[in-house]
Amino acid sequence: MKNSILAQFGWHLLGVLLFYVATFLYFKPELIDDKTLIQSDMEHYKAMVAENSAFRKATGEVSMWNSRMFGGMPAYQIYPIFSYGGIEWLEKATFGFFSSSSGAHLFFVTALCFYGLMLAFGVRPLIGAAGALAFAATTYNLILIEVGHITKLWAIAYSCLVLAGMKVVFDSQTWQKRLFGFALTALGMALELKAAHVQITYYWGFVCLFYGLSELYFGFREGRLKTVFINGALLLLAVGLGVAVNAGKLLTTAEYAQYSTRGISELSPLEGNADKQGAEGLSKKYAFDWSQGKGETFTLLIPMLYGGSSNEILDEKSATFKVLTTQAGYTRKQVEELPLPLYHGDQPFTAAPIYAGAIVCFLAVLGFLLVEKRYRYWILAGAVLMVFFAWGKNFEAFNYFLFDNFPAFNKFRSVSMALSLTVLLMVLMAVLGVESFLKYLDQKEETNPTKESLLWDKALQQKFLIAFFLTAGIALAVALMGSSLVSVASPNDARIGQLADFLKEDRLAMMKGSAWRSFFFIFLSAAALVAVAFRKIPTRLALAVVFVLMVFDVWQIGFQYLNYDTFKPAKAQTDYNAKRPVDEVLLADTELGFRVLPLASFAQESRTLYHHRSVGGYFAAKMRRYQDLIERRLYGEDQFIQDQLRGGKLPDFSQTPTLNMLNAKYIQINPSKDGAIRNPKAFGAAWLVEKIETLPTADAEMEALGKFPLDKVALVREDQTEKITATTFQKDSSDFIRLVEYKPNYLKYEYQTQAEAFAVFSEIYYPHGWVAKIGEKELPIVATNYLLRGVALPKGKNTIEFRFQPQMYEQGEMVTRLSSWLVFALFVSSIGILAVQFFRKEAA
Repeated sequence: MKNSILAQFGWHLLGVLLFYVATFLYFKPELIDDKTLIQSDMEHYKAMVAENSAFRKATGEVSMWNSRMFGGMPAYQIYPIFSYGGIEWLEKATFGFFSSSSGAHLFFVTALCFYGLMLAFGVRPLIGAAGALAFAATTYNLILIEVGHITKLWAIAYSCLVLAGMKVVFDSQTWQKRLFGFALTALGMALELKAAHVQITYYWGFVCLFYGLSELYFGFREGRLKTVFINGALLLLAVGLGVAVNAGKLLTTAEYAQYSTRGISELSPLEGNADKQGAEGLSKKYAFDWSQGKGETFTLLIPMLYGGSSNEILDEKSATFKVLTTQAGYTRKQVEELPLPLYHGDQPFTAAPIYAGAIVCFLAVLGFLLVEKRYRYWILAGAVLMVFFAWGKNFEAFNYFLFDNFPAFNKFRSVSMALSLTVLLMVLMAVLGVESFLKYLDQKEETNPTKESLLWDKALQQKFLIAFFLTAGIALAVALMGSSLVSVASPNDARIGQLADFLKEDRLAMMKGSAWRSFFFIFLSAAALVAVAFRKIPTRLALAVVFVLMVFDVWQIGFQYLNYDTFKPAKAQTDYNAKRPVDEVLLADTELGFRVLPLASFAQESRTLYHHRSVGGYFAAKMRRYQDLIERRLYGEDQFIQDQLRGGKLPDFSQTPTLNMLNAKYIQINPSKDGAIRNPKAFGAAWLVEKIETLPTADAEMEALGKFPLDKVALVREDQTEKITATTFQKDSSDFIRLVEYKPNYLKYEYQTQAEAFAVFSEIYYPHGWVAKIGEKELPIVATNYLLRGVALPKGKNTIEFRFQPQMYEQGEMVTRLSSWLVFALFVSSIGILAVQFFRKEAA
């Protein structure tokens, strides 16, 4: 019994040990040398949530409002804090117990989850481990680690668990295994949605649908429809449990989506820019900016087919290197550190090619010819569909139709990311292809046991040659014919003058060299498999050769983009958000509620958020109304200030009414001690007006922002007038309103008026969650000046308090907490039941 247990689990332990070894080798600087990745998106993220994090640390309270970014917005998308119970323990286990702030955990979780998928498909442990390492080391996954797109890579990794759970359920012959598959699907779906990258989850849903339809078809053919329907119902229930675990996140997202840039704009399109925003969701241009070229898809096979990245470093043998050092006066060191735009594909720029691996491509094609039809067609359909999605605007007939007609398709951008799921499916099929090849040989050997007989029959030979010529043949054609097949020109070449001619020469050299490389990798792996079929070498030796080459292939290309030089001393990570001299000056101002405008970069800048409330920020799904304000007003006022300063003048801030109402008290010009100028016209945290001007439409309200004195007149749309009882107000010289207490989710103002008044608050209006009270009396909050809050105040001296109490968050949090423990209990119990069953079987 003891030996049987070791045989069952020893290989799995060895596989996991390989993941740890590979992770330590790749992330040695991070794990041993006290270095770190300067993940740009993570640096932005830390700044975005700095206030929420500090508030939670100081008080233990979670604020679902972020007041520092874009004048204020719900924190549902950037700071989704919910009680996930035991699910968080299982999540840490999938991380290999590496820190979630490390790049190492991302590599490990990708390998581990893909390995789980391999085991669900019955792949031998070491073959599955090799496939898992090859997938984890593909360029797209490594680039996601480098830039800090952690939610995307989590979603890619956990999609493997969802598919693995489906496979176990569909193949189960006992209720114990069916229960485990059910629990695994629920856990996978819970972690998938917890990752919060809806676009990857949405795309993966098509793959799962194809798998389900395939099972339905074969169930019908084999007369087991009842079983398929039962399994399908169980899987739907498991998915429902995974959704319930994320109820808090999903409910708040659904609430916010309609008010975000993914929702509908109330304004007419800007003249000459009708494509900027569709009737609902994103515009086509914005959604499909990052579309893969059709030819560019072949970087899956030949990594440098389109020049690699937009910031390649050339060696001294390159034509560009030589001309820069001999004619342009650059030193060798300068050129070695000079990133050059060698990429010449259809996307605006790219950090690395999406390379699946030459051997993976060869084995995947072989798999599509050898693997049983039950798996072949849905995997092929899923892989091809993801390619179609990635083509985006380069396949208009298909993608524009889906964009206009298919639910939620118009909510997503950067569609080229779909190709990452093609890579996943290709690696899956490559490993299944090797398994099928070995099983085919095993079957032949049973009927031809003598060493003199060949296992290489005509049927296998044809399939093998098709796979070889479709992959190695393409690589060889590119190596020999080069630019006659793929243009090496880029639309951006005009910007760099004569240097473009030398870059084209280097692009061609890279393309051919990369094609030869892919050809030889395929040739060597194919030769190893042929040698097995001819009984020239042992099967284990051949597999070792193939899988070492397969992992080395992707590892070597990936290491060009994420390597030891990418890691920097840990101190460098803290420097990005460290206080600068200008921050020290602004923090010395103790007035509550003011904001800062980072000049020229405010709409994409996050550093300011770490220390101050900003007019801008860094987040794609900002509030729709705020995006409208940026486009219609703030860009213009920001440009006005720049023009005035360039002309040697101090800006006339009476010409920046929108910035004034947002209480932009300081304009940040540079990081020096004198790098900010004060705006004396800023209205303050709140002010009392003399009049309310009612307007019929959103367009009229936006236009009026530049016509009325906003410190005296409040703009209110007609659909809000039921919340007010008067439109003119008598102001006395003794009247005032001021902010006296500030927290991210709580604001307290003191005011005094001699008559009924109307106050405008320099805070963003959001129709859910915010409650305004004087004592126990709740006051209606009026949408004012297109996106601010206004409140009609009774006369006298009082205190008015605003609290953010989002019911959707509170309800979702309760469902999340209960569902998380249920899924955790199901998963642990199912493993326990399988263990008991296994030991009983061994004892018998």
